[in-house]
Amino acid sequence: MDAHVAGPFPFDAPFPWSLLKLELLEKYTNTLVGILGSRRRICFVDLMAGEGFYSTGDPGSAGRLAKIAQTHAASGRRVRVIAIEANKAAFTRLEKNTEHVRAFIEVRHGKWQDQVSGLLGELADEFVFFFVDPMGIKQIPWDSLAPFVARPDSELLINFNSGIAARLAGLIVGGTPMPSLDAAMGDDDWKNGVKEALAQHTTHHHMAAAYRKRLALEGNYIVSSSPIAKDGDQGQHKYHMMFASRNLKAFEVVNDILAIQREQIRRSRALANQLPLFKVTGEQYDLEREAGLINALAESLASDPTLRGWSGTIEQLRRIAFRTRFAAFKFMYYAAAITLLVDQGRAFVTGPDKRRAGKLQLSVSVRL
Repeated sequence: MDAHVAGPFPFDAPFPWSLLKLELLEKYTNTLVGILGSRRRICFVDLMAGEGFYSTGDPGSAGRLAKIAQTHAASGRRVRVIAIEANKAAFTRLEKNTEHVRAFIEVRHGKWQDQVSGLLGELADEFVFFFVDPMGIKQIPWDSLAPFVARPDSELLINFNSGIAARLAGLIVGGTPMPSLDAAMGDDDWKNGVKEALAQHTTHHHMAAAYRKRLALEGNYIVSSSPIAKDGDQGQHKYHMMFASRNLKAFEVVNDILAIQREQIRRSRALANQLPLFKVTGEQYDLEREAGLINALAESLASDPTLRGWSGTIEQLRRIAFRTRFAAFKFMYYAAAITLLVDQGRAFVTGPDKRRAGKLQLSVSVRL
C-alpha cells in the first residue's frame, strides 16, 4: 500500500498476536460459509475495520472477510460484508483499499454505536457474524453491544482487552473512577472476587471470566475464550479472544483452529532452538508432542474434581470438558486420552468396548 495519512493506530504490518486473531477469523468464517452459506444469507459485520489492508499489503479483518465473500460467491453462497470505521483517515484508506472487492463489501464511516438500530433492522433476515476488535475497551460500551449480543441468528468473535480491563479494575479498587470500564462491563458483577484476583496477579483472567458470563447471560450463548500473549502462547499477555455461539459444533472448529495455531508456534520454536547434540526431526517432534498432549489431557481429566464419578459417552464427555480446556487440546485427542485412562485402570468402560486402531470410539460409554 502507498504512503498515507496515519489513522489512530499503526497499520504498517500485523503484529504476531494480531495474526493469530486474523487467522482465526479467516479460517472460522470460511468454514461457516461453507456450512451455512448455501442455505441462507450471511453477513459479516466488522465493527472496527481499520484500513482493511496493512501497508505491506497483508489483509486485515475487512480484507479477509471480503475475500471470503468473493471466493464463495462463485459457488452461489450468499455472503456480504459490512465494514465500519469511525476514524476519517483510516476510513479513507479502508475505502480505497477495498475498491477491488467493492461488490462484496460495503464500507461505512462513523461510530458503530450510532448505527446499532439501523443495522438491527437491515440485518433482520440474515445470519450475522460480528467481529469486534477494539484497541481497548472504551470502544465497546455494553449498552451499545448488548442488542447485537441478544440478537438471534448471530455469533460474535471479540477481542476483549483483558489486560487493560485488569489495569483499570485495579485503579477502581484503589478509589479512582474509571467510567470506560464500567461502561464496557455493563454491571458490577466483576467486582466480586476482584481483590483476590489482584493479590494473585490473575486479574486479567478474572475480568475475562466476568465478561464471558455477561455474554452468556445476555445472549443465551455458550462462550469460550483463550488468552493470547505477545508470542502467541508466551510472553506479555495481550488480550482474550472470545467466541460466542449457540451452536456447540462451532466450538469444535474454533477450538481446533486455536489449538493448531498454538502447536505450530511451539513446533517452530522447538525445532529452531534445538541443541546440536540432541536434534530431532519434525516427524519425531510431532510424535513425541502428540503423546505428551494426550497424556496431559488424560491427567487433566482424571484430576478434575468436577468430573469425578462422571459417566456417559466419550463424545458427551468432551463436549463438557473442552469448555475449561478451550484451545488447549484438539478434539481428536479426547478419545485417545480416555483410552489411556481406561488402559491404566483409572477410568472404566460401562458398555461394549468398541475400538478402532486401538482407540476407543466416541460412542463408547465410560465412567471416570
